[in-house]
Amino acid sequence: MFTLAITAACAGTPEEPKSGHVTLEGQDPRILIHDGSGPAMQALLLGQLVYNASTKCLAVKASGQPDSPVTLVWPPETRPTIKDGKRGVILRYKELALLEGTEVRIGGGFVDWVKHPPPGWTLPDACIADSSNAAIFQVNPISPVS
Repeated sequence: MFTLAITAACAGTPEEPKSGHVTLEGQDPRILIHDGSGPAMQALLLGQLVYNASTKCLAVKASGQPDSPVTLVWPPETRPTIKDGKRGVILRYKELALLEGTEVRIGGGFVDWVKHPPPGWTLPDACIADSSNAAIFQVNPISPVS
């Protein structure tokens, strides 16, 4: 079993453009990317990176809640990938691939897009099976650690 720890970092600099929304990237797999603005949340999500064939998106089966995959909204410059037949993402730091089946520790925070969406943000529903009951975790800009 491979375990990767991911920790949160402070959000960008004032010079970075802020578009105030989330975009959908890739065809298969597809991932949601946030623009890097907003608070630097520091919650920790533990679980296994999984691929949903019906939405063609990646999620995390959270430890202790395997029946409720958590939708991930990745930081800027994260890219979808397929490596050795597994779908995943390439992290902007060190070109590190996180592939389906990997046990992960991800820094960020849960966002209630139904009751309290971030002001001015929109969220594509392509990766969300049921938006009224979706667990959505915004991944902070990240730096892998061992």
